[in-house]
Amino acid sequence: MPEAPKNPEGTKEQKRHWLDHATVVAAAAAALAAAAAAGAGAWQASIANQQLAVSKDSEQKQLRAYVGITPQGIENFGTPDQVLTATRKNYGATPAYDMFISPGDVHIQMLHQNDPIPSIVGINYPPPGIGAFTLFPGMEIPYYFRANSLSPKQDALVEEGNEFKIVYYGILYYRDTFSDPHYTRFCWMYKGKEMTAKDTDVCFGHNDSN
Repeated sequence: MPEAPKNPEGTKEQKRHWLDHATVVAAAAAALAAAAAAGAGAWQASIANQQLAVSKDSEQKQLRAYVGITPQGIENFGTPDQVLTATRKNYGATPAYDMFISPGDVHIQMLHQNDPIPSIVGINYPPPGIGAFTLFPGMEIPYYFRANSLSPKQDALVEEGNEFKIVYYGILYYRDTFSDPHYTRFCWMYKGKEMTAKDTDVCFGHNDSN
C-alpha cells in the first residue's frame, strides 16, 4: 500500500485546509444559534402561557358571582318571635349557584364590650348541589335568623346598651358559573333599645370573602 505523502514537517499527518476549520466553526455557530432560538422559543412560550393564565383569571374575576349579605334590624327582641333579617345580593355578572347558609354555622351570643369576638369556624364547603336555589345577578333574597339563645336576664343587659351586646355571626356559601366554591363570612353586633339597621356594628376581622 502506498504511503501517505509527507507534509512539510516531514510527518505523515496531513494539515487541515483552512476551509475545513471554517466549516467546523460554522457548524458550531449554527448549533449555538439553533439552541439559542430554541431557548428563546421556550421563553416566549412560557411568557405567553403566563399571560394567558393572567388573562383567564382576570376574565373569571370579571364574570364570576359576588354575593354579599347585609343585616337589617332585629324585630321582637327578647321574645320567642325574635328575628333578625338580612339581605343576600349577587353583585356579580353571572348567577351564584348552590347558595347555602348552614344553620350549624350561624351563632348568636351575648358578649361584654371588652370580650373578643369568637373565632368563626373554618371554611367547610358543602357538596355541590346542596344549595336550595340560584341567585341571579342583581337579585336580592332575604334571610331570617329566628333563633334566640339568650335568657331574659341577658336580653335585659343587651337592651340597657351599656356593657353588653348581642352578636350574630356565620358563613354563606355559593358556587360561581365556573363551578369554583366561594364564601362570605358575616358578623354583626346590636345593643340598646333600638335595634334597627342603622344601629348595626360590624365585627372587624369576621366580615370577609374569597
